[in-house]
Amino acid sequence: MKKAVTYLITLFVSTLAFSQESQNKSLTEEKSKISLNESGSASLRFIALLQTWVRHANLNPGSLYKEQIRSSETDFSVRRLVLTSVAQINPEAMVLVNLSASSNSGENSFQQGLNIGLLDAYGEYKMNKHLFIGAGLHQWTGLSRLNVDGVGSIINLDHPLFQQVTWNRLDRLGRMMGIYAKGEFQNLNYRISINQPFTVSTNTYEANTGKGSPNGGAVNGEAKNAQLNVAYHNPAATSMLIQGYFEYNFWEKENHVTPYETNTYHGEKRLLNIGSGFIFRNNGMLTPEAIEAKDPAIPESPSNPLLIKRGNETDLFAIAVDATVMYPFSTKLDGVAAYFAYYHIDLGANYYTVSPVLNITTAGQGASSINGSGTGFPSTGTGDSFYTKLGYITPKDWFGTSRIGVFGTYQYTKLDALLDPLEVYEAGVNWFIKSNKIKFSVLYRNRPIYTGNAAFANQASTAVVDQRKDEIITQLQFNF
Repeated sequence: MKKAVTYLITLFVSTLAFSQESQNKSLTEEKSKISLNESGSASLRFIALLQTWVRHANLNPGSLYKEQIRSSETDFSVRRLVLTSVAQINPEAMVLVNLSASSNSGENSFQQGLNIGLLDAYGEYKMNKHLFIGAGLHQWTGLSRLNVDGVGSIINLDHPLFQQVTWNRLDRLGRMMGIYAKGEFQNLNYRISINQPFTVSTNTYEANTGKGSPNGGAVNGEAKNAQLNVAYHNPAATSMLIQGYFEYNFWEKENHVTPYETNTYHGEKRLLNIGSGFIFRNNGMLTPEAIEAKDPAIPESPSNPLLIKRGNETDLFAIAVDATVMYPFSTKLDGVAAYFAYYHIDLGANYYTVSPVLNITTAGQGASSINGSGTGFPSTGTGDSFYTKLGYITPKDWFGTSRIGVFGTYQYTKLDALLDPLEVYEAGVNWFIKSNKIKFSVLYRNRPIYTGNAAFANQASTAVVDQRKDEIITQLQFNF
């Protein structure tokens, strides 16, 4: 980790120099907002977010980078670039459009394969003070507060992937085409949506035997790499996906103009919220029960492929219960922020996925772990999870105009497909140079490495934690 310490010190010193310069300059607090009429009831507002990463990771066994097996690697990336425009047509009507470039590393050049595109595009109309109706490509989704934490205020850099049930399989970065209703009744906030999932998408990296949920065909369709008694998203499902989230504010209320929840108010709000949400799709999953060649009398071949001869369709269902606490200790706004959640996710028999973030590697010889290559580890799947996040922010004026925050997270997940539970630990520091507008963060993550196979067919799971690996991520954020 000596290399990691060296670049962390270098980046910290560079950021300190930048901070001192920025503090000597007046940064406007006004939003980039253009009034379109004299009263200001019609307006156009622009918001931008940039997050850049430097990461040093101890890689999973057998990770291949630049045609060499590597045990560790350092990489640079643009984790997120988001450009948002909000048009307030009148006091009742609003249109929001988001453009985004996510997870761009040095391995996917900005000339070819740049991951940029439309993130959100929806319109909303206020029916009354309790009800807003909207439609389009949106993220007024369900399950939990954690699912829609605003990335500009998130204290631990990334959302845990275990609770992103349909992430990039039925949706696009958490968004779907659909309609939604949202609003509040006194202290109760609600959101509920009916969405049309995108065509099922499964990364083949995650679909190898024993290394994630496979992507097979419909009943009487080609089996591809489907396995007996291992569910996958049903490619023949035509049902809508329904999801919702309900949250009760015991103390102060929150603003919900956009779907993104605030992760920290820097001691400026006193919150005690209890919430619960769900996701449901009728017959959304398929579990193969019989796989055989098109003509069983002759061997399998390209002209005689394996077919799903019989399968069991089951519902996609997930439910969560969570609690949020934000408590300032004094008028100097020092305080704590805490989040606790329990999830029950049912995606069919032995379903799970492996989802590395910003993977710059491929699997080489010796890649025997179900984690796959890079920094991947099992994420969402059928099972139960507990997640908690704790943070503390220092009082104002302790560090001039900037503030320091520390945080830690813990994830415990018991997946049906794996023998050992999955535990992930994170700890880190945020330097709020200018609140969330300019922020420098350091995160340490420790993850499990599995050996053995996940459960499939009539084989019980032998997947146990053999060792643990870690990584350090530094992030510089600009949000205005």
